[in-house]
Amino acid sequence: PPMDQISIAEPLAATNETVISPQCVQLVKDIVVKDGQVAEEYHKKGFVKFRALTKPPKTPEVQTPIEIKDERHVEVLQRFIPAAVVKEVFAGHDLHHLSEMRNVTTLFLQVSDIADVASPSGIHKTHCLVQKLQD
Repeated sequence: PPMDQISIAEPLAATNETVISPQCVQLVKDIVVKDGQVAEEYHKKGFVKFRALTKPPKTPEVQTPIEIKDERHVEVLQRFIPAAVVKEVFAGHDLHHLSEMRNVTTLFLQVSDIADVASPSGIHKTHCLVQKLQD
């Protein structure tokens, strides 16, 4: 699972380094410039430290629809999806015409003082924190 891969790879990377999981390596193996080696234990498991990509990776097509198992997450997701797209999703329409490429920055933070991010209070605090980061 992706979150398990992140939890292993993230501590292996120092400042300004990127470590990718074996599953990610399979997706970019032809376009990655490797840079050094992670600890032997993780290198044997396929984790790789890399410096650059030789060309942009191909965007894989989504093979299966995303299934939301917890209805509480729908409200949170709607905050990050344009209203026109949400309308199309709930109408059950084909969404291929809505796809587009976007540059995305992923930021991993360890935040204290938010006990339950899935609670209404935790969602509000997290949303306020993200808004401050985006300003």
